[in-house]
Amino acid sequence: MRAGALACAFDRSNTHLLRARCIVYAVQNTEFKKGSTFASIESVKSANDVYLPVSGTVTETNKDLAEQVQLVNSNAESKGWMVKVRHGQIAAK
Repeated sequence: MRAGALACAFDRSNTHLLRARCIVYAVQNTEFKKGSTFASIESVKSANDVYLPVSGTVTETNKDLAEQVQLVNSNAESKGWMVKVRHGQIAAK
């Protein structure tokens, strides 16, 4: 990964989301402020927003999650990441 980039993955300690059914996340080249919602995960029991830990621009999305939603639970740190973000200063929206 390039310097100044961040891969965002789901923390599996959120046990109520262990059976994710659907993930909707930001499109490439979208800018976000720290704390903004960049994704939503729907599971059997709930639907939850996912917040970006830094301000930045989405540079890449994980296309594999469209067909293999369970990667977010089974392999979040390597194959189940959601977006890659180039962090930095962005204009306030």
